[in-house]
Formats: sequence, C-alpha cells, structure tokens
Amino acid sequence: MSCLEHPCPANAQGAAGLAFTRLVTHLLAAQCLTEPWPEDRLNDVSDGDTFDFIVVGSGTAGSIVASRLSEIEGWKVLLLEIGEDPPIESIIPNFSGSLYKSHHVWQYYTEKSNSTNRASVDQRSFWPRGRLLGGTGSINGLYHMHGSYGDYEKWQVEWKDGWEWENIKKYFKKSEKIIDPFILSKPELLKNYGTDGEFVIDKLNATYPDIADKLIKAYQEMGLTYLDDFNGDTQMGVGKMRGGIYKGKRVSTATAFLNSARDRKNLYVLKLAFVTKVLIDDKYQAKGVNVIVSPWENGHFLCI
Repeated sequence: MSCLEHPCPANAQGAAGLAFTRLVTHLLAAQCLTEPWPEDRLNDVSDGDTFDFIVVGSGTAGSIVASRLSEIEGWKVLLLEIGEDPPIESIIPNFSGSLYKSHHVWQYYTEKSNSTNRASVDQRSFWPRGRLLGGTGSINGLYHMHGSYGDYEKWQVEWKDGWEWENIKKYFKKSEKIIDPFILSKPELLKNYGTDGEFVIDKLNATYPDIADKLIKAYQEMGLTYLDDFNGDTQMGVGKMRGGIYKGKRVSTATAFLNSARDRKNLYVLKLAFVTKVLIDDKYQAKGVNVIVSPWENGHFLCI
C-alpha cells in the first residue's frame, strides 16, 4: 500500500540532511497518513439524471445524511461537494490551522456587532469554513460537544414532532463510539455517549499538560466548577475536552461515514461540483439543482 504520492525531497546538503529527510519520509509512511476517500463518480452520471435524494455539501451534516440515506439499497443518493479530498494537513490534528488560508477553506469574516468582537480589528473575526469533504469538521479543533437542551429548543415546532432534545440526543449517541477509558469507567458519564457508532471520540492530548492543569486550577479559584465532561447536563464550568480523534488522526463525519460507504453502488459522490441553484416547483418543493461541474457549465440533477 502506498501512503505517500511523492517522497520528501532531500533539500538539505550532506549526509545528515539526507538521513533526516529519509527518516521523516519513513515515519510518515509508517503512520500511513492517508484515508480511503470515496471516489468521484462523475463518469457514472449524466446531465439530467434523477435521484431519490440530492445532498448539497459533504460537511459535518451532509456526510452523515448521505451515508445514512444510502444504507437503503433501493435509494439512489447524490452527494455534491464543491471541494476535494482533505489533504494530509487535515488528517494530522496539529496542522489543520495551516489550511485556513488555503483553497480548501471559505475565508469568511463575521459581521460587525455592538456586542461581540469589540477587541478585534475592525470588530470582525476570521471565521473559516471548510471547503472539502467533511466540511469544517475537516479543519476544526476536533472538539466534540452535543451542547444543551436550549441550543435545540427552537428546532421543535410541535409537541413530539421528532425534534425534541431527547430524540436528537438519541441520534447523537447512535453515531458515537466513545473509547476514553475515563468515561467508560464512569456510568454517570457514559450514559451521555454512544459506544457502537462510527464516530470515534477520545480524550485530546495536551501538548503542555502542566500548563493546562494550572489553568484549570486558576479557573477553579475564580469560582468555576470543574466538569469531568462537557457532554453532561451543563457546559458551565472548566475541564478538559474530548474530540474526534483515533490513533493520532482526525475523525470527521467524512472519515467516519463517507469512507465506510465508499463502495456503495447507490451513493454517487461528485467533487468540485458547485451548486448554483435549487430548483423549486409550483408547490414550493425542491425538485432538483443546477450545478457547475466539468464538463458541464450548467448541468442539472432532479429528485424523483
């Protein structure tokens, strides 16, 4: 199995430099820092094709939605992503920040507000969003938090309509696989996680644990409550985070859900596909999309 497309060049002069670059190449290859991303299936579709479901964007939500829908073999699912496969910097957690100014990221800024970013230049903050498989989940800090009931309260329009917090939480747990030994050993914490899902969650290693411990102690002296976990009933306090990481590599919904679904014949993933318009019929229902993807300047796909 080849893990690197190109070996590291020996730019340094002399035997020491050559030995060092060979060592780095060997270590990277040993870690096999690649992922089995789904192939682009442009050659398997034609302009005007119909699908049972069209998912626009393979971000944190899009990847899992496309994967779940394609579990039904009789459903034909199209996933359109404007970006490409995540580069190696996405896979290595500590290097994701290097992508923020790259073509893999939408380089957004927040709007000015009287209540936020008062200390920022021009009262705006840089707000990068992912433009690649996995979306922002492929470039973020890996933190995994459900949030709390109040974050989802507005989702529920009617009583027992399926969007109540307890039901949403059930689907969080369905997708999760917590492997942190501390959580596994505490039933009162384990109840907030799933253990049989695809998305692996573990403790995040601190580069400077002594500093982290001192900061936590300082916050406690200020009156903040220490939390063993941030996925409990409250997030008001201080503690150590857990996130999507497994064996030193990032876990995103793309790695967890799309990669495992890559061989499904009914899942069509198109990359570098820019959706320009959602087609709405006379009954105000979405029926298709217009998309720019080579070789079509204005192709379209429809839902049946």
